[in-house]
Amino acid sequence: MASNVITVTGTLVSTFAGEPATYDEAGFSVLSWAPIGEITNVGTLGATVTPVTHIAVADGVEVTRKGHISYGDLAMTLGFDGVDVGQIAIDAGVDGSEQHTIHSLKMEYSSGVVRYVTGMWFSYEEIIGEADSIVGANASFKPDAKPVKVVAP
Repeated sequence: MASNVITVTGTLVSTFAGEPATYDEAGFSVLSWAPIGEITNVGTLGATVTPVTHIAVADGVEVTRKGHISYGDLAMTLGFDGVDVGQIAIDAGVDGSEQHTIHSLKMEYSSGVVRYVTGMWFSYEEIIGEADSIVGANASFKPDAKPVKVVAP
């Protein structure tokens, strides 16, 4: 049986300071994206629902219901590039001129599958390690809505 899995190699991630006019493929596709360079790990995207439990003392039966939904934490690791337009946009989104702006994020897999989502940038930290290492960066993007999934053409 053939497998449809793909590697992460070739995945492109881009950001835009703002929201689309419509929360669908058409709205996101017309934005002016800033590609984020030197990403080595993107993070997680997708729904996680928090279980909420209740145990009535009368019968001692645990009842579980769905609580809040988190759509991931894109905790990215990067090679630091101070002139990369995407990394500059992340920095502005954390504590700069765009810190209170909802941002859009685009992830395009090598297969052509695309994921769009809105949220905010919460961190951009430089990593200065040992002598034989590349200066890196950590960045964190927290989605605030369900991702829009676009199938490959």
